Amino acid sequence: MNLLLFKKFPFFETLHLDGGRVVRAEIRLNRGGRSMRMRMSRDHQSVIITVPRFIDMSAIKNFVAGHGDWLDRNYNIAKNVVSFTPRAIIPLLGFKTRLEIAPPRSKLQFITCEGEENYQARLIIPSSEINFSEKTRVALRKMSLQKARELVDEFAPKLNRIPSKVAVRDTKSRWGSCNSKGSLMFAWRLIFAPEAVFREVVAHELAHLKEMNHSRAFYAELERLMPDYKKYKDWLKHNGRGLHLIG
Repeated sequence: MNLLLFKKFPFFETLHLDGGRVVRAEIRLNRGGRSMRMRMSRDHQSVIITVPRFIDMSAIKNFVAGHGDWLDRNYNIAKNVVSFTPRAIIPLLGFKTRLEIAPPRSKLQFITCEGEENYQARLIIPSSEINFSEKTRVALRKMSLQKARELVDEFAPKLNRIPSKVAVRDTKSRWGSCNSKGSLMFAWRLIFAPEAVFREVVAHELAHLKEMNHSRAFYAELERLMPDYKKYKDWLKHNGRGLHLIG
């Protein structure tokens, strides 16, 4: 029995399962817990397994092997991962957008276009080849913040409420938040969703400036701002995970 008593957590392990499946796993310690839990990593290229201290690698391997259907579903999702590389196609506010590179210090441009077979817009990123991914991420965060502020400016007068701050972050579990000081935060990856979905999240958080709860009064305010909010909330519920696979 190979107990993990002297392992330093977290650690990575490559698990070779029956049938030839190879799973890259990050093993984390479940302090005080007695059970194992498993989830996919953010890029869907590996699994994260949380385990109790007194367990051996064979038990972990058997646990993973017993979730074959779950692994199949999640690795299929991983096929949709898109990297920020020149000529890659990403969704951008409802447009299939091709990423393009331009000389450093030139102008960032977002250009819609017609007649192209596999894209509807071009996002031209000033960058060197080596920095393209990071420059693209920075540009998209700026675009997301700009869009969030535009939507706040559109909705806020209808509530007679002005937020104290609008920010974007790279959050994993929340698409937006509103705190008691009137500060709004949005996940910058909303830029990859259709614009109406972004609008729903902004309307939702703005409604909290008037009703800091999820009461009937809150939903009345939200419906007043965006009568068809439910279908866009549902879109995010069913498609939101895919937004984390871009870049």
